[in-house]
Amino acid sequence: MTGRFCLIHGFAGSPASWDAVVALLPPESTVLCPTLLGHEPAVTLAAPASFPMPFAPDRPDPGPFDEEADRIARLIEDAGLSPLHLCGYSLGARVALGLLLRHPQHFTRATLIGVHPGLTTEAERAERWQHDEEWARILERDGLDGFIDHWESQPLFASQIRLPAEVRAARRARRLCLGAAGLCQSLRAHSLARMPDYRPLLPRVQVPLRLLSGQDDEKFRAISEDLTRLLPNAAVTVAAEAGHNIPLEAPQAVAAALLQID
Repeated sequence: MTGRFCLIHGFAGSPASWDAVVALLPPESTVLCPTLLGHEPAVTLAAPASFPMPFAPDRPDPGPFDEEADRIARLIEDAGLSPLHLCGYSLGARVALGLLLRHPQHFTRATLIGVHPGLTTEAERAERWQHDEEWARILERDGLDGFIDHWESQPLFASQIRLPAEVRAARRARRLCLGAAGLCQSLRAHSLARMPDYRPLLPRVQVPLRLLSGQDDEKFRAISEDLTRLLPNAAVTVAAEAGHNIPLEAPQAVAAALLQID
């Protein structure tokens, strides 16, 4: 089985984050792996971008989050690859959800890994904004190497200790190729605090959709189950012996979802 795929990486990732998944797809597959804003190798910005709160979720013009979905839609259009099977992980899954809502004509199916549909209250937004701002300040204070130490030590990623040391070392090496200024920009522009609450719009998503979460990722397993009440054509799959980062921990589960193997 072959096809066309658009794979969107997560925060502090890169197109190479999908290498283990792509290796399991048929060699004749067409795969587009866009680079999210701020994740270009060693990007240098003239000055940190400013994204002050409060966020206005009801404003008519797209904010930075939806603008990123629109940018990737233009990449798909320019490449002439529509329609595709869309897949995103974590931050990439949230951008993918925006793509499904804003540019549904480009996609035949979707697989969303560790997806969050957006926060519902201003109090939640303010708390998350502070949380992501603290991460940005750690990055500015400690540099990329120190930031990665803090980032990878989060309980969300604890299951990755089961991975071979060389796999974890390769992931870290890829992250060290990124630019600190760009990652700060991503933290502030694409914070969950700035993402629209997509829940009221989810019944519009008509394509077959797989919600993939790890067995050890209780938070996002619960979110996936909750989203099936809002998404008319969604199914939940749990990847065994995996946590949040399934493309890294269980690439075979992602490939199976992309190839629609149950």
